[in-house]
Amino acid sequence: MNEALKRPLESSTARKAPVTPGSRADRLNWQQEEADRARYTPRNLPPEPEAILEYYEKRREGRERAKKIITEMAQSGNEVRIAIQKNGRLSAIAWGLLETCMQAAGVPMNEEGRERQQKNRTLVYEIPKLPNVKIVSARSGDIAWYVESGNADIGIIGEDQILEKKSKVEVVARLGLGECSLAIAVPEGSPITSLKDLNGKTIATSLPTILKNYLKSKGVKAKSIIELGGSVEAATALGFADAVCDITETGSSFVANGLTELETVRDFEAVVITTKKPRVKSK
Repeated sequence: MNEALKRPLESSTARKAPVTPGSRADRLNWQQEEADRARYTPRNLPPEPEAILEYYEKRREGRERAKKIITEMAQSGNEVRIAIQKNGRLSAIAWGLLETCMQAAGVPMNEEGRERQQKNRTLVYEIPKLPNVKIVSARSGDIAWYVESGNADIGIIGEDQILEKKSKVEVVARLGLGECSLAIAVPEGSPITSLKDLNGKTIATSLPTILKNYLKSKGVKAKSIIELGGSVEAATALGFADAVCDITETGSSFVANGLTELETVRDFEAVVITTKKPRVKSK
């Protein structure tokens, strides 16, 4: 059994319901167990159910596949344009993957190079010693377009943006990083206590396409869906929405804004995309 994938013993409050691998519930379990591990060491680390192990093993394989694809493209000598998020959590994830690829390509990034990259404001950035590789810094909502339109060869993006834009791109690797959930929440004390109570209500969201499809699949017809670019949780506080549907990692942003989660729509993670599946050389 892979030691890296073993977990500590369940406490007396062990979860009773099955936990979907990679879901927010699973991420919270990991956080709690890491905290337990820090407080109570040493501990026995028995294997988790096979579904959980399989999920994380597949994501490890996904990261290795992404590394292989990008490294081979960088070493080909042909121009490679990689679109990543300009700022934020996914930007850090993308640069972490790119640094691993540069290391594999024999061009490791030292601290000086890392600082230069962080201070750089150029939206199309050439990798030192790999001038054929160009990093395109873009808004998260535009990355799929860059790849789909042929203006980038590869993209590192949250899969929520692919589904929201209905982008015609191919996911070649799931990274198991940047995991988050799209969830519906209502103000504390709201009379809305189930999904069907949203019939005839107004919902604010940053991902209207995904939300509309989800509500339709559940037979719910909202009065209106308001699209916001950010600060979605403010909609109920200001009184122009009855509920919100937004991306959250742990649900803490809902709690901080006086909201109670009603239902999780689905979970997302960071993925690597191309217009067509690249060929990876066998070892």
